[in-house]
Amino acid sequence: MPLYVKNAAQLVVDAYGGDVNRFLGAVRQRLNLVPTAQEMILTETFEQLSPGARIAAALLDLSDVSLEHEEALELVSAAGSSPTLISTEIRELSRLGIVQLFQGGQIKLHDAYRILACGGRETLPSVMVNAALESLVVMLERSLLARWTVARFGLWLRLLPETGRIDTLLDFATYEELHQVGDPQELKATLEEVIESPEFSVQDQFWVLGALAYWEYTRGSYDRIAYLVERMASLAEVGDLGARAGIELCMKQMLAAALSGDRAGVDAAYTTGAEYTHDNPSVNRILRYNKASSLFRLGAYEDVVSEVLHLVRDYYDHLGLDILEIAATDAFGIRAAGPATPDRHDDLRHVADSLKLLAMAHQQIGQPALVALLHALKFYNAASAWRSVVLTGQEVIGELLDLHDLKKARHLAEFDLLPIVKRFELSDLLVPVRAQYAVVLAWCGEVDAARDEMAALEAYELSPINAQELSNQRMLIEQIAMRDSALPNMATDSD
Repeated sequence: MPLYVKNAAQLVVDAYGGDVNRFLGAVRQRLNLVPTAQEMILTETFEQLSPGARIAAALLDLSDVSLEHEEALELVSAAGSSPTLISTEIRELSRLGIVQLFQGGQIKLHDAYRILACGGRETLPSVMVNAALESLVVMLERSLLARWTVARFGLWLRLLPETGRIDTLLDFATYEELHQVGDPQELKATLEEVIESPEFSVQDQFWVLGALAYWEYTRGSYDRIAYLVERMASLAEVGDLGARAGIELCMKQMLAAALSGDRAGVDAAYTTGAEYTHDNPSVNRILRYNKASSLFRLGAYEDVVSEVLHLVRDYYDHLGLDILEIAATDAFGIRAAGPATPDRHDDLRHVADSLKLLAMAHQQIGQPALVALLHALKFYNAASAWRSVVLTGQEVIGELLDLHDLKKARHLAEFDLLPIVKRFELSDLLVPVRAQYAVVLAWCGEVDAARDEMAALEAYELSPINAQELSNQRMLIEQIAMRDSALPNMATDSD
């Protein structure tokens, strides 16, 4: 039965002696006091709880992800109760439907009760609530390797500033891999709050601004980047933030200059950045990539090809890879080849970025791009950069369709990209990938299946850009269908 019905039935037994009519009369009489009868039912259910169970619910509300049984006990133990007593309180909450028990023994407060539980927490001592928050953030961090999910990772990130771990938040905000899984919009909101808060230092705000500029760039929204970079430059003038901050500012200034069509600005920022990196080859390679990326934005595609070819060769030498063996090696072989270094994982992703940039430049000057894209896909896979795997895989599918290699295009979409989107919760890529898959199905002659796929996507709320893209792909599918239906007639005419 629905939760409200179960709660109502339990209330009739527990609070009204089994008298249904008396219970219904109470609901009618109090409708003018609460927005809905359901809310009154929930409130009365909550009021039936023992004091310990109310505290347990208030503390469990701190987590919006399901917790293992041991984790729930650890969280609620901040109230000073014993594991035995806490288990009794959780059973009480479960009996009334206030907590949900999932397969495997996981526990989560029912969303319908969160407002009531949050209100109850306001009456608890701050020492107790802070102890529970500290316990939660520590257990989440401890569990990420073994039980990583986007939701659990996102909750941990949101709790970092709340528990005074701003340095850890900044480390992750500027960590490129953060952008490779999930769609962490909540982190962006947290970062926006940091740059407006006087509680955080100039250095903290500088790095948050850099993280937000990178965020905007990776999501293809460029309008705010110049403003964010200007604020970074202003903060850098206030105090000496060090060489690392200087390099970061130069790279972001190259990007802002490129977006405004300023080649001289790109060259000037690169020259300044090179002075910081002349004795650090690893950082210098990253700076060179950023220069090549900026040149691409300026339309200097021939220069991009020249810069990136030298850069890729340098990366191969650094990683101990033979350029002639890459074509015959898969992602596992790339990952295992060469000596292990602390930055190897990042270097593999940077090679992939460089190869993809090379492919994009080749496309712009009319040269074949498929080989560079396939190699980039291998390196992204080797680096576990899943968002980039999907985006590059879509480019590969486009190239394969141009070559009429339908079998490989379908296999890549069906057995690689769609499972990756689902597994790593890349929610913002779900619609584009499924829409492209529908087009592939149409090219394979399965027009009805393609139409079904597109019809299923109508349930999603889309941005104007995505809606237009979906409309274009729907039209393409119908054009493919018309072409296929005309083929038999064309053959008959030619006979």
